[in-house]
Amino acid sequence: TAAVLRGTRNEHHRPPMIPEQALLHPSVHRRSMPTHNHINLACLYLFPLLFPFLRCYNRAIPTARNAILLAGMHRSGTSALAGVINMLGADVGSGLLPAVHGDNERGYWEIRDVAELDNECLEHFGLSWSDPRALPDCWLDDPWLEDWQARAESVIHERFSPAKLIVIKDPRISRLLPVWRRVLENAHIRPLLVIPLRHPLEVVASLLRRPDTSMSATDVHRLWFRYLIDAETGSRDMPRFWIRYDRLLCDWRTEMQSLAEEFQIRWPTDIETASPAIDEYLDGNLRHQRQEHQIADDQNPTIRASCESYQKLIGNLESHQAVGPVLRTVDHA
Repeated sequence: TAAVLRGTRNEHHRPPMIPEQALLHPSVHRRSMPTHNHINLACLYLFPLLFPFLRCYNRAIPTARNAILLAGMHRSGTSALAGVINMLGADVGSGLLPAVHGDNERGYWEIRDVAELDNECLEHFGLSWSDPRALPDCWLDDPWLEDWQARAESVIHERFSPAKLIVIKDPRISRLLPVWRRVLENAHIRPLLVIPLRHPLEVVASLLRRPDTSMSATDVHRLWFRYLIDAETGSRDMPRFWIRYDRLLCDWRTEMQSLAEEFQIRWPTDIETASPAIDEYLDGNLRHQRQEHQIADDQNPTIRASCESYQKLIGNLESHQAVGPVLRTVDHA
């Protein structure tokens, strides 16, 4: 009876064996031992071998770093968004551009070295931040980028603390996203893209207020398309989050909670703790130009196309449809 209960045969003819001996004894058929014993013994022998690796793996998880890249078109709310994310505990870095009265009174939240690197890269390929033309087809294969990438990595190490969550804001990243992804991945930092979306008429009105702007309204609309097209194209295989500028101002709590859930991150400073400072920061004065749900009654095909595309983008985002097809239908470069 005991032999039957133990699931073995003729066990009473042999001396009692501990499970390890029974497993290795040649006279015992493997099927004579319950399956769960095999599993337990395998774990018993393998765990000491795997333990050092498991310890290293567990240590690696808490040290993983994330970088929120704020891209999108100029004057689309990247500065306001960077300020909010900074107040939620993300490191915005050192060496920031100073605030400018009458333009960005609350600050650009933009590292000077990053902006200069991006300008240099665009200039190398014959472009500028205000040029809506596309980059050359094989620009990523240019050997010149090797030195540029090395200098960009140095900026990341020098300007940011070892914080687990950092934010890098520069609208020009929209155009140079593939090479910035290389930089961050080489630094073992996971890139997370956030693309603010603002009505193009508001963008145009805001940009043309700047005294150093010589572009026409049509030029700005073309630039709006170029920045969004490049940001969307360069981020199809990476974590990304689209955020409407008007939603940020009206209900930033919901937007920041959704962003954190999408990226599976936790804000270093919880939302309730940061709320008083952010509410004061995001007052109505940040939005000087309002064109909500306005379709331009303009015969200019570029302006009309950008306004119609904005409405389609909003519709696709609200219905969880792809936004790429909307942008791929137009090319004003």
